[in-house]
Formats: sequence, structure tokens, C-alpha cells
Amino acid sequence: PLIDNATKARRYQPIPPYTLPNLPSTLEAAGHSWRNYADARASYFDHIAGLVTHRWNVPASTFDVDAKAGTLPDVAWLFAPDGLSEHPGDFNHTGQKLVHRGMQWTADRVHAIATGPLWATTAIFITWDDWGGWYDHLTPPQASTWPGGGHAGYTNSQFRYGPRVPCLVVSPYARAGINHTFYSHVSIVKFCLRRFGLTGWNTPALAPGDRSGDLWESFDFTAPPRLAVPATVPT
Repeated sequence: PLIDNATKARRYQPIPPYTLPNLPSTLEAAGHSWRNYADARASYFDHIAGLVTHRWNVPASTFDVDAKAGTLPDVAWLFAPDGLSEHPGDFNHTGQKLVHRGMQWTADRVHAIATGPLWATTAIFITWDDWGGWYDHLTPPQASTWPGGGHAGYTNSQFRYGPRVPCLVVSPYARAGINHTFYSHVSIVKFCLRRFGLTGWNTPALAPGDRSGDLWESFDFTAPPRLAVPATVPT
């Protein structure tokens, strides 16, 4: 419901906490478990009413423990701790470039799952919340515009979609190579809805005509699973 980072001064958009239908609540209502592995102020769960104080918000440091014990929930969100966000050249925030440290932190979390008892039945989606400011030569298709106010140029500017961000699919059943199907962040929500047989709520991004796929094409569930532990360093 917002076009810019939320602050009390930006009254041209709603101010958190937002009362919104959401995937965690939908999962829980259907009897499925979830966890938000994140340190304080590290995830957007802090902005959604009903989730901000939920008991299933846990520190990011507990992820490895649950992965090793085989007690990960049906769906988990995992956010990097402060300083490992991979913001390129974000000197004002971290004082140094930390892309490589953030990358290694992510690789180590994949390793924690791959060496645990749930690896054969786990799908991992690694993505980012923005494009980092890098140039994108492809013009994103327009699905909607921003109807609210704001700084010059905000009103009627493009709201969906935005510049591309990477999405890595890691699983013993993931297809090798590059998938050229059109996806967006909502595709991960669509995947979970399909996987658990849940009904989506009334929003344009989940409407039948939305062009974003549900990531099902990224897997081959008929092939023998590749159960080898992925390397934690580039090869």
C-alpha cells in the first residue's frame, strides 16, 4: 500500500501497521506452521498488524538450530542481520562494502538446510527487496500506477512492475539453468498457495489475469532428487 519507505512524515501513503490479508495468516488459519527468522527491525513483518507481535517471529540466529534439528516450519522467511544486506557500496549504512559477506551468509544458510534432515523436501527461494540501484536495460511492463500523492512525479507513476531482481531457486528438484518465465515477488506467494492448496485473497496481484507465474516451472518433481550438498564457495 505504499510507494516509498514508511515514515510518519510521508502522509501521501498509509502509515504502518497495515491491516492486510497476508500469507502467514492464511497458512496458520489452514493449520500450517510458519516462522519469520529475523532480528528486530529487519523484516516487513514489523509493519503488518497481526504479525508484528506474533509468537512465530524469532531471531535469525535460531534458523540454523531448527535446520539442523529438522524442525523448520512449513514456510519460513529468513532475513539477513543488519550489516549483511548486500547493499552495494552502502558506506553511509555499514561503513564498508559487504556484498561478499552477505553472499557468504546466505550460502551458509543454504548449507545449514542441505546438511540437515529436511533437505530432500525443501525448496529455497533467494531474492532481494530491490535492485540495488544497478542499471537495468529492460523496461518493466506496467500493470498499475500509483494513485496517491508524494514528491514530484509520484502521482500516476508506475507502481507495478519495477526493475528486475535476481531469484535463485535451490532444491534437489530444481531444474538446472535459467528460467525465462515472467515472475515477480508475488510468485513466491502463489507457489505457497498452490503447494498447500490455499485460496488467495482479493488483490490484483493474485487475480487470475495477473501475468506473474507461480514458480512451479522451476521444478521437476518427476526427476530423481539431487541430494548432494551444494558448495558454499563459487566453483
